[in-house]
Amino acid sequence: AAGARVDVSGAVDVTARRAEDLVVDARDVDFAQLIDDGPRSRLSLHLRASGGGATLETLDGRVDLSLPEVAFGEGRLGPVEVHAQARGGRLEISSLSARAPGVALQARGHATRESVSFTGNLVASDLRRLGSSLGRVVRRGGVPIAGQGALSFRVTGPLEGPALALDGRFASLRYENARVEGLSLRGTLPDVRRPLEAQADVQASRLIVGERRFRALRAQMVTRGRELVVDVSARGFAEMVVHVAGTLDRSGEAVSLSDVQIRYPEATWTLQRPAGVVFAGGQLSASELALGSGRQRVTLEGGIYGRRLDASARLEHVTLERLPRAILSDDLDLAGEVNARVRATGTSSRPEATVELTVRNGRIRQLTDVGLEIDARYAVERATGKIHARALGSEARGTFDVPVRGLSAGTRESISDELAVSPVQLEPLFAALGVDPGLRGTAAATLKVEGTALDPRVSVVVDGNGVQHRSGPAGDVDAIVESRADGRLQARIDLSATEAKGSVLLTTPWRAADFLRRPVTARMFLETPVEAEGTFRDVPLAVLHAWNATDVPL
Repeated sequence: AAGARVDVSGAVDVTARRAEDLVVDARDVDFAQLIDDGPRSRLSLHLRASGGGATLETLDGRVDLSLPEVAFGEGRLGPVEVHAQARGGRLEISSLSARAPGVALQARGHATRESVSFTGNLVASDLRRLGSSLGRVVRRGGVPIAGQGALSFRVTGPLEGPALALDGRFASLRYENARVEGLSLRGTLPDVRRPLEAQADVQASRLIVGERRFRALRAQMVTRGRELVVDVSARGFAEMVVHVAGTLDRSGEAVSLSDVQIRYPEATWTLQRPAGVVFAGGQLSASELALGSGRQRVTLEGGIYGRRLDASARLEHVTLERLPRAILSDDLDLAGEVNARVRATGTSSRPEATVELTVRNGRIRQLTDVGLEIDARYAVERATGKIHARALGSEARGTFDVPVRGLSAGTRESISDELAVSPVQLEPLFAALGVDPGLRGTAAATLKVEGTALDPRVSVVVDGNGVQHRSGPAGDVDAIVESRADGRLQARIDLSATEAKGSVLLTTPWRAADFLRRPVTARMFLETPVEAEGTFRDVPLAVLHAWNATDVPL
């Protein structure tokens, strides 16, 4: 495609899983032509393969892959060399080497039916170059990573349960707005099937996440016989300590927890009674895991059993102002008490869940006296339930019945949502939201959505009383946004202030579905024709200046 050329010769027997003298030569492959925002390149590769087999015991043949060094975006990619052969039940990877912008990989090893031995190392001289070049193949604009360091790895032992060893040192690592400095990690796992028997030590001199700075970070996992201890600590922005102790069962796949402590400046959580955790064979589950801090309780039961889900969680008297500020946004200023029950069942591909949530005496930013009640269910890819919220002397009540995947896929499944908001004072509402449109007065609103996920029909009604813009006159504002019979959205705004009357009718080509299944941009509003019709009567000219319609006093 786009100037690339691929030549293939030889024979492949798919049924027998064998190749005879298969040769693939590709030239002038340009990722900029194949992928949106892909890097400029002219890749060439040569692949030669012969042999085959259905199992490791019957595998025989040889594979040789080479990719010469070429320009790739703003860097260089290659050379890449892979040489492997199989014979007599033994697979030998004599060489695996690859160079990409900012990184180099070397590895080699062998495997038989009884054992495996594979070692290698990765050297990262500049991960920023990797993210901005090869990263553009997997993410538009590249992957926001940076850093320098090296990591070595070793896999040895029985094929069914080999041991894993890691040893790494990184001067720095960054992903988006998180950066770690002076990172070292060392770990061994005697059997990859039994992760709870790992020995690990991870240290970092500094961790920076946005404006938060932590220092002297350390995480250790140590097993002595069947005794397991995990310790995590950090200083700086906040002193945080996590301590976990327990005993492994003989399989090494489950641990009986005897002690859990989580300490941070706002609270200390401890294990309320012995609990069990299973982590093996596709299962991750907890039994009677309960943490407490004063009146606060968090309880977990069940988990994931292969593809099956059966888990529940309960929050009792959880105080929002005692959550760790170190991981919350500074401007949230949370307060209130949360009680919740969550239950998940079904399978990983078709989960079902129920949620009961209440918040009392809540606060978020300047929004005070917040109350919230949610009773919801998710089943057969539909979310149903009811909601009741209170704040600023107002309340909102609603129900919903939504085909979750149907909204994005545009199916003909039915949809039904209703929400009613009682009159609320506009000035404190906008202050709590952190915006200042200069409006005072009260407003009530209703929302109704019905129809199908493919073509939902919407009705939004706002009833404003005594609405005043800064120094302008107070008046009533009634606004309706609704779907017409043909599905297109229209909006009507009626204004009444003293003797002045006015109305505006906007007819658009948009349907409600357009705002659900495509990006909403400023360009969309600027370039799409909209019909506008308005009438105004007895509007004093001084009002235009008061409403900022003109800078000239009239």
